[in-house]
Amino acid sequence: MPSCLFSIRHYNKALDLDPPRQRRPGGGGKSTLLTVEAKLFFILMYVKCYPTFELAAVLYGVNRSQAHR
Repeated sequence: MPSCLFSIRHYNKALDLDPPRQRRPGGGGKSTLLTVEAKLFFILMYVKCYPTFELAAVLYGVNRSQAHR
């Protein structure tokens, strides 16, 4: 638990030191993979096969430039 509290304090301190954000933390586009299972499958397939972003974009129906997110 102490290491978790240290991490939270470190994160909050880093936010204060950084320049003002354009977006709030957690903001931005919504994920196209909605379930935890779909996200896990994507991660495991990526680690096993190391596909190119073009293949990931085709398999998951996302833009090639956004496939890494």
